[in-house]
Amino acid sequence: MQAESLPRVLHVVHSLTCGGTERALVSLLRQFGEIAASHCIATLRQAGPLAIDVPECVSIHALNLDGRVRTAFLSLARICRRVQADIIHARNAGTWLDAMIAGVLTGTPTVLGFQGWDKMGRFDDRTRRRIQWALRFGAQFTSVSRLGIKDLHEQCGVPLERIIHLPNGVNVKMFEYQDENGRRGMRDALGASTNDILIGSVGTLRTIKGFHVLLSALNKCKDSNSAFRLAIAGDGPERGALETMSHELGIADRVLFIGHCSDVPSFLRALDVYVCCSLGEGMSNALLEAMAAGLPIVATDVGDNTTMIRNGIDGIIIPPGDSDTMALTLHTQVRDEDLRMRLAVAARHRAANFDLGKMAGGYESLYRNMVEARKSKGQPQFVTAATAY
Repeated sequence: MQAESLPRVLHVVHSLTCGGTERALVSLLRQFGEIAASHCIATLRQAGPLAIDVPECVSIHALNLDGRVRTAFLSLARICRRVQADIIHARNAGTWLDAMIAGVLTGTPTVLGFQGWDKMGRFDDRTRRRIQWALRFGAQFTSVSRLGIKDLHEQCGVPLERIIHLPNGVNVKMFEYQDENGRRGMRDALGASTNDILIGSVGTLRTIKGFHVLLSALNKCKDSNSAFRLAIAGDGPERGALETMSHELGIADRVLFIGHCSDVPSFLRALDVYVCCSLGEGMSNALLEAMAAGLPIVATDVGDNTTMIRNGIDGIIIPPGDSDTMALTLHTQVRDEDLRMRLAVAARHRAANFDLGKMAGGYESLYRNMVEARKSKGQPQFVTAATAY
């Protein structure tokens, strides 16, 4: 089928930053292959560093807004008409209102995707009112996590039949081990010697990602006899505070903040241990990638982490915000090579259950279903995406 005959989808994000939501969108579009030509992206702010990884056939429309602009929905509506979108898919809660109003103005069905919390807490009253308004105008909701479905239903009253579970997926082959020279080169760039145990993490530097807990745990391990270092890939509003914290704890010589990482697979291949230290998650795309890279993993018990990783089998699950337990667990990982090897093999095998092709098929089914329902002037035929669990 030609791209011109496929549903034309306008994806709305704040910016194509290196966050999990944005990287998952880029991976999805690349997985679509030729039919990605029927998709386009609108960013409320600048396009962002991941724009270079978007397939050339996908147009990007950057609004370049500075902060909250009350008329952003008008710009989105103009883009929607220009690209003749059949569907608007708002991919994080901060874009929902503008996308929904643009959908109402243009008569375009709208999908509101819930990826997880940017901050700790519940939906506030204003957001709950907006969700009820969106329901009256026929919005379809998606969630990458089971926890997200629960939050939307219990906190906001979204009927379960209006929420589709579309778990994240990963291209396992992209993260396969390649050669020792490549791994050694990346480790050299990260300042890790052959004998160092390199601990790493990927994520936007926000409080909810828990990097301050990881630094505190590393501080408690610094007097051990083992040589280890920490590399964090990602950027965000908390970077300055985290760098200051590492200096105050006296561990700055062991911690490297590398900022935006354009080659996450190579970064992950250089690591010996991966840590997901989040205080809150939906379904972590970064964690899936670490599993695909065959890394021993320490992850907090948040979001869908315990459905992705079976504690003691595919990785180690610890309580969120507990730097003492994290320090003890990391200390064990650093000293026990056999444990690391066993967990690494199991994690990679487990990652194969979360296939990117299955994820792409779920989204394609959703979009086709919505367009067909509109053509028949009937009610949306809600679908249930097959999960990888």
